[in-house]
Amino acid sequence: MTQSSEPETIASKDLSPETFQTKPRRRKKRSPMGWVVGTVVVLGLAYGAGSYFVGERAQSHLNAIVEQKAPDFSGFQIREQSHDQGIWQSSGYYVLSMSPVDATPVASDLIFRIDYTLDHALWPGRLANIKTQLIQADQTRLTGQGVLSWEGVFNADLAMPAQELIQEGTIVRLAALQGKLKGNAQGVTTQVHWPSIEYIRNQKIESQLKEVTIETDWVPGQCIGQRYVVKSQLVMLSVGQIEGFAVSATPVCASGQSGQHVLGSGERVGLDLEMQAVGLHSNFWSAQDVRGKMTWRHLDAQAFGPLLMGSVAGLIAPTETKPDWWQPAMRDLMLKGLDGDAVITQAKTGLGDIQAQATLNLMQMPDALYQSTDLLPFDQYLVTEGQVRLTNLKAGSLLALVSGLFETTRDGIGLRYELTPETFTVNGQSLPDGILRKSVNDMVNQWLGIQTTP
Repeated sequence: MTQSSEPETIASKDLSPETFQTKPRRRKKRSPMGWVVGTVVVLGLAYGAGSYFVGERAQSHLNAIVEQKAPDFSGFQIREQSHDQGIWQSSGYYVLSMSPVDATPVASDLIFRIDYTLDHALWPGRLANIKTQLIQADQTRLTGQGVLSWEGVFNADLAMPAQELIQEGTIVRLAALQGKLKGNAQGVTTQVHWPSIEYIRNQKIESQLKEVTIETDWVPGQCIGQRYVVKSQLVMLSVGQIEGFAVSATPVCASGQSGQHVLGSGERVGLDLEMQAVGLHSNFWSAQDVRGKMTWRHLDAQAFGPLLMGSVAGLIAPTETKPDWWQPAMRDLMLKGLDGDAVITQAKTGLGDIQAQATLNLMQMPDALYQSTDLLPFDQYLVTEGQVRLTNLKAGSLLALVSGLFETTRDGIGLRYELTPETFTVNGQSLPDGILRKSVNDMVNQWLGIQTTP
């Protein structure tokens, strides 16, 4: 008997609830390494982008420091610059020149190159770590290492190996330098220190400075800076020595206000000096607690700017082939005339307490003398007068009175002098002046490198 094959109906199916229960699926476990890798990639991209941005910002801050406006007469200019931007690190250089105005710098020792490396840093208060080196005549002269903040403030430690400046039989020997620099777009301050500086002529030390410190304040677009301070624990000269010497110099612009007016071609500048010394000693006399002031006015800006900037350049990059632009600049400065006055406000000596003051006017000389190679007749354009007073007299002061050069005053003894192109007087009495005038001319001409007569 055969079974009939009838179609399966819904009624014939098992429709119990158990039939519709599905077995749970096993989910595939994902490895936690994927999340880690993804997170690292995202963070790496973010950090790399941030680091790249940091490099651009650091370079912008660095440009603002280096490209600060300097007066045209300073002889300072940026000749070339380059920047290689990387993700984690950037590098670049600036080529700077310091040269006399209206002269094309062609000598290699007038050209300075500053190389820098920026290690990008994403830290609070720190935008980048910076390493710099100043290269001149293919030699590394000065190195710096510091930190650039997010606000654009650069703090660095400076170092320079021992150097020698050799020129025409003279040597200036500088011990290794240590210093600090702080700068931003609003200005730069520096402090550098040499344990010793020696001036050697004919293989003999003629002068020596111990523990020398120079501080400078620079504000962009103003005059020639704000303040320069030079200190030395001991200055040893062939005629004596100075202990605890310090001088502070403040440039004054044509407006009469310190650092508030940018000068143009042909304008005049001034310089205020304050000096002090713990002691002055020579073979003939000594003084303690010396304080004084000196003011120079109507200095020709075209000569004074390169003179000052060139002095700085010579200290940080001395070479054997350094062009002699100090003497020509000083010559121009004096040929174009200047005014000055000096005051010794205090000096204690074996004769008594000294106070002194003097004024000086050097008139502008004729154009014909600018190209002259002969001795310049400074005494024919010089007018100076002054006085010296001694109070709280000591026993030795009687010798000064007996010499005939001093006269009695209400509170001690004193001396008055006047030197003009026509006369020389002391205490109102005319004196022979031939030897004095020759001494003045020989001293100034020799100082300027002009050959003097025997």
